[in-house]
Amino acid sequence: AELNVDSHHDVRINQLQQLLQGSVVPMVHEGPLKICETYLSKESRDNHPPEQIAQLEEAMSEFIKLCGFGVKLVNQVIELRHLTEYEQFQDMIEKHYKIMREKLRGFLSNELQ
Repeated sequence: AELNVDSHHDVRINQLQQLLQGSVVPMVHEGPLKICETYLSKESRDNHPPEQIAQLEEAMSEFIKLCGFGVKLVNQVIELRHLTEYEQFQDMIEKHYKIMREKLRGFLSNELQ
């Protein structure tokens, strides 16, 4: 699906790529995956109230969607503006997003995937 990026000149590629990198590329901290391993693994789910587990699953599902939106937005802006100097870094972010998405989906209920 293509995004409506009529105002693509207003998108700040550097800031959006930094935000995406901090969200999907594990560097200093383990991020969302560690949260899922800690609270949404089969072993730990029973240690927490079901309503909180459901809220966390919904938040992680929304996180995946928003990161995916950001990745698509940057890809389209790079293409529209012909910003080839950003492509290699964006490829790395997209690769890590796909890895993170698949790992996180393993912790979510089927209806949230």
